[in-house]
Amino acid sequence: MFQTGYTPWNKGKTLSEDVKQRRREAHVGFQPGYTPWNKGMTMSKEYCNSLSIAHMGKYVSEEHRSNLRKAMLGRTFTDETIRKMSIAKRGKRSGMKGHKHTVEAIEIMCVKHRGQVSSMRGKKHTDEAKEKMRLANLGRRHTPETRLLLRRQALDRVLINGCMTSIGRHERQLLDAHEVVTGMRLLRQYPLRELGYIVDGYCVDSNTVVEVYEKDHDKRVYKDLDRETEICNFLGCDFNIIWDTMR
Repeated sequence: MFQTGYTPWNKGKTLSEDVKQRRREAHVGFQPGYTPWNKGMTMSKEYCNSLSIAHMGKYVSEEHRSNLRKAMLGRTFTDETIRKMSIAKRGKRSGMKGHKHTVEAIEIMCVKHRGQVSSMRGKKHTDEAKEKMRLANLGRRHTPETRLLLRRQALDRVLINGCMTSIGRHERQLLDAHEVVTGMRLLRQYPLRELGYIVDGYCVDSNTVVEVYEKDHDKRVYKDLDRETEICNFLGCDFNIIWDTMR
């Protein structure tokens, strides 16, 4: 009966005020604090699969989306509601955590969003919005695992797309001179995919990493020390630093 193209009997019809009033009266008991009968219950995998199959290929029309946007326009959550939602979601894992989109799913999303304009295009955040975002992220830090994952993803993009990495102004010249003095043969811009790093030079024969540090490295001493420790522990190598004092 409910096949593709089926038109519901009430499509385009509006409810009378009498019907609306009766529905309001029927839902009088659903006040704040009311506990639904299915709260805390989880659907079985079989039922979830049946729902997924039933809704597969169905899309919300642009007209319906427009109506939903208009219905929600101007509505804001109270501070108490926001606090309750925050508590309810606290500690819950994202449904996509640990999973990856398939190539087919990525292609479908690309096609679906192709040509769409960002909702923030041409707009700017207000000073109030910027302050709220700043306060919301104040004190937050990525875990070491997240930082490693982000570095790996960035390195993969560089290797796959063949992008050029940032090279110091005198890096090539200094590494050439280092090769002449030490007799090393350095592999330039050597990637360490397991750590998500790219080192300026690496000699396989002597197992030595050579890095060229410019003046701005004075401002990130501790970060550089952590990076050096990670690389040395992973490769079991020597770590040589060349300071760029050229002007």
